[in-house]
Amino acid sequence: DPVNLDTCSFICTSDLVRNVGKNQFKILGRVRDANPRGCSLSVPTPSAANAGTGTSRQNVAWHPRKLPMDKTPPGTRIKPLSAAWNSLSDIRAPENRDGCQKLSDSMGLSLAHIHEALRRESIRWTGDHMAEILARETSPFAAARIRIRPVDGAVIIPASTVPFVGLESLTIGLLAGCNIALKPSRRTEPEVTLFLQALRKEDAELANRVHLLPTGDDESLDRALAASESIVVHGDEEVISRVRAQARPNARIHAYGPRWSMAILDPTDAKSPEIMSALATDIILYDSLGCLSPRLVLVLGEHREASWVADALGTAMDAAARRFEPHPEVGRRAVGAGLLPLAIDNLRKDPRGLESVQQHGTSHLLLAGPPTPQSPGL
Repeated sequence: DPVNLDTCSFICTSDLVRNVGKNQFKILGRVRDANPRGCSLSVPTPSAANAGTGTSRQNVAWHPRKLPMDKTPPGTRIKPLSAAWNSLSDIRAPENRDGCQKLSDSMGLSLAHIHEALRRESIRWTGDHMAEILARETSPFAAARIRIRPVDGAVIIPASTVPFVGLESLTIGLLAGCNIALKPSRRTEPEVTLFLQALRKEDAELANRVHLLPTGDDESLDRALAASESIVVHGDEEVISRVRAQARPNARIHAYGPRWSMAILDPTDAKSPEIMSALATDIILYDSLGCLSPRLVLVLGEHREASWVADALGTAMDAAARRFEPHPEVGRRAVGAGLLPLAIDNLRKDPRGLESVQQHGTSHLLLAGPPTPQSPGL
């Protein structure tokens, strides 16, 4: 540091070390309650092993302060969480294969759907990605303005329509050090079981911070909502309204849904097999459920160019439909974009009209007519 030549500069890292000889020291961990900083974020505090353990079970009532607040450095939780996700990426492992099959049957999705969804989620949750999240995205599960601390307790109601996406909030909550009450639906219970089994192999104490609320017990959920400091809910308006009614007045509520997404394409994108294949896979894989699957495609060009894009996208959707065939009991699948006749009828009432209806696998591609003075754009 040439600027500070002949001066003495100090950096407070809040690391704990023991002098073991001349110019040698051993890293012991971090000072409790210290801000996340320094090179030893992945080293536990010396007293972490004696912080107290507990096991959350389904047949006991959840209370946010039942387990002591996790005051170990947040970085120590990155390793077990990323290792758990990495173990889930091996779909050939017997426990993962069995869990995916159970989730396939409970959600009414083909096994190919489940494997692809798990692959997408598992490759996201690397150690580097979690470190980035820890720096900017744990706010739903953190409190205090001067020094960030984990909230005493959080209730998470994960998404029940898209596989493995609901585990995102659970992962971030555990990363922040919260005690969590999780209310899975019957449809997604197998994915929660699969994740907690993988996490328990890496860090049983961290996995024990998750308390599973019984799927059919609304009273347990109401009690947890009334005691929780932070609530994350994925669901429709009815579910979100019920959560707001049961939560305490000062609880933080983070609601996700109902949502839908739009893809915006340039006409030249139709010439890219990679872009068309990726878009078609998103449409077929998630069946217009939630924000992961585009429900509207806007082409920035002339109407004839939109027709070209529709033809190219239809070809890609046919290929994707062959990769992700529907579950044998397709009737058990939740409704995605809504009833098709209603959607077609609404488009026909628009001044632009409906030019064509194409079916590709279980999905339909509806091409609106050219713009009119009454309906010039979106």
